[in-house]
Amino acid sequence: ISRALQGIGKRQPELVLTSMMHFVSTRKKNLQHGHRVQIIRVIDQVLEETRDEIAEDVGRDLAQFCAREMVMARDVKADWQGAASQCLVSLSVPFPNVVIDELMAIFRPGTVPHYFVVKTLADIA
Repeated sequence: ISRALQGIGKRQPELVLTSMMHFVSTRKKNLQHGHRVQIIRVIDQVLEETRDEIAEDVGRDLAQFCAREMVMARDVKADWQGAASQCLVSLSVPFPNVVIDELMAIFRPGTVPHYFVVKTLADIA
């Protein structure tokens, strides 16, 4: 299924990316951890190959989605949060300001930032 989504994503990247975002977002509690991770990895693979074809509004939606996924669990879940972090790094190539704005919005004054927020910023740098 992953390869099929990647293949379709090469031809219709915005359709596949928005559909996968919608699928994960509407099944927040009912989606198994492994399936969530796999879908986010496919999003990243499609982004790696087609990021220059993505419209800015879709890029902004993806950045918001990935940032939410990355910090949804306060404790570190490396596979899930790492995949979301990598998506943000991929998105930072065509949309650096959008990604940085999303990451900076996550910072809360007086609290320790989430590990993957710091890691993502370091990977972008």
